[in-house]
Amino acid sequence: LVEEVCFGFRVVVKKAVSRAYGEMEDEEDNSKARAHIEEVVSTSAFASFLSGIVLAVVLQLFYGPICRVMVVPQEVEALLRMYTILRCIGLPVFGAANALEGAFLGNKDAWTPMIGWLLSGIITAALQLIFIQPVMTAHNAVLSAGLALTIGQVFIFGYLWNIAAKSKFFSIGIIFRGAQGVVSAL
Repeated sequence: LVEEVCFGFRVVVKKAVSRAYGEMEDEEDNSKARAHIEEVVSTSAFASFLSGIVLAVVLQLFYGPICRVMVVPQEVEALLRMYTILRCIGLPVFGAANALEGAFLGNKDAWTPMIGWLLSGIITAALQLIFIQPVMTAHNAVLSAGLALTIGQVFIFGYLWNIAAKSKFFSIGIIFRGAQGVVSAL
């Protein structure tokens, strides 16, 4: 469920960016459409980040009932809890990375996110090979696996964010201007 919500942001951003690029082709002055794209991508990535925080908190609050519904054995419940905490730490950036991916896909650029996800997977796998040792306890192995995945999630967000900012898809300033507008309206 959590990943589907994150992927949903990607679809919404892709559609909005595709539509905006379509409008750019019809206009002589592209500055308005480009500003719209930057605003959509920036606010969507931020909303995805916030949604990731909310999802992580909800997942942790309902951890016990979820485990009971899924019939998780008590022996592994503590290990699973630790793993989900680590995954929840990376959830906000995973959500934002999916929204940023939508911006690239909406711009008909599948290579940038594909390379980023490939690098993220390689980094995660390499860290798991480095972190997880045969002599480890199950507790430490699960901790190491969760840590490697979280680092991979942070990497993909940083990778896409950096390129999106350079490509004028993303601006932190737009988020703060939007927040100031909300505060002024209150």
